[in-house]
Amino acid sequence: LVVLAVGTWATRGQRNSDDFLAAGRRIAWAPLGLSLAVAGPAALFYCTIPGEVYTAGLKLLLVPALVWVAVPVVFWCLVPLYYNLDPDSVYEYLELRFSPAARTAAAGMFLLWHLLWLVCVLCLPPKALHLGTAASPPAVLIVLAVGLTTTVYTLFGGMKATVWTDALQWLVMVAGLLVVVVAVRVPFASDVGRIWDTARELGRGTVLDTSWDWSSTW
Repeated sequence: LVVLAVGTWATRGQRNSDDFLAAGRRIAWAPLGLSLAVAGPAALFYCTIPGEVYTAGLKLLLVPALVWVAVPVVFWCLVPLYYNLDPDSVYEYLELRFSPAARTAAAGMFLLWHLLWLVCVLCLPPKALHLGTAASPPAVLIVLAVGLTTTVYTLFGGMKATVWTDALQWLVMVAGLLVVVVAVRVPFASDVGRIWDTARELGRGTVLDTSWDWSSTW
């Protein structure tokens, strides 16, 4: 109900395609940043990263570290170009730089990949919720409810609704992470250091593994 209300609120002031596709280019940096943090594989990470951390330990820190290595390149090389051209999407740039065929091919590949990705995003979290909560409804009903709600607020609210609902989802996800951290810490209240000692004994305390073990994922 909250995200639907946000979608309804976002429809106010929409007068053209620029308002719908780019929120009139008036979105503040804070909600936009939170939206980017949540968008993409966030739902998959939220469900899969805890198990991956249990397996790989601190080696998983290499993923965000490499992201921050790429950020300056994107910021100094790509963002100015994209900003000055002022396109509605990156596919419009491909048409300007190459041809309409390049735009169509890139958009088609993106849609195909996004459909496959969307299956995982919609199915994995409801499945985890259904397995973890005995009283939850069947996973297929959760998928339908989430998919329909997301479609409705995006259809009517456009980019503005997407950004603000993503920001709300970020708050919910962070609150959930804090609850998990507190719940894990409580049993070790008198000896918090034992968590690190146990992780180190199990080989989870190494960030960079320089050994040549081709059978290891990390």
